Parts: sequence; C-alpha cells; structure tokens
Amino acid sequence: MPQRTFPHLVGLIRDIEKTAAEEPDPLGILVLMLRMVIDSRADPYLLIGALVEGTAATVARKIPPERQGDVAFETVKILVDRMKRLQ
Repeated sequence: MPQRTFPHLVGLIRDIEKTAAEEPDPLGILVLMLRMVIDSRADPYLLIGALVEGTAATVARKIPPERQGDVAFETVKILVDRMKRLQ
C-alpha cells in the first residue's frame, strides 16, 4: 500500500499541538497555587473558608442543578473519609 501524506492535516495537527502547549492549564495552576498557600504561613482557618467557598461556588455554577445535592454530599463524604484516614 503506498504511503499517503496529508500535509494539510499534518499542519493542522501541528497547529493544534502548538496551541495546546501555549494554553495555560487552569487546574494545574490551581494545584500549584494551593500547594504554595498550604506551605505558606497563611491562616489555615481563612484558607479552609476560601476552599469551602470555592467548592460551593463551583457546585452552584458548574454542576447541573439536579446533581448539586449529590455532588455536595459526596464532597463532604470525601472530606470525612480523608480525615478518618489521617487520624
């Protein structure tokens, strides 16, 4: 079978890969920022408050209304389970 080349497709793939490499990764940035703040001298109570507020806002804005209760419940359950493992 002869080898086919598709220069336009190859160029498009290259452009997509370049664009993806240039785009910031919001979740990666958030994780890095969280690690920095957790390791800093920031007030842990204020940090927890900010994280809870961020969680509530994310559930309210990004999760469909019919799933919000389940997601909120499972989020609290994950926290409780994680705290039990740390003790």
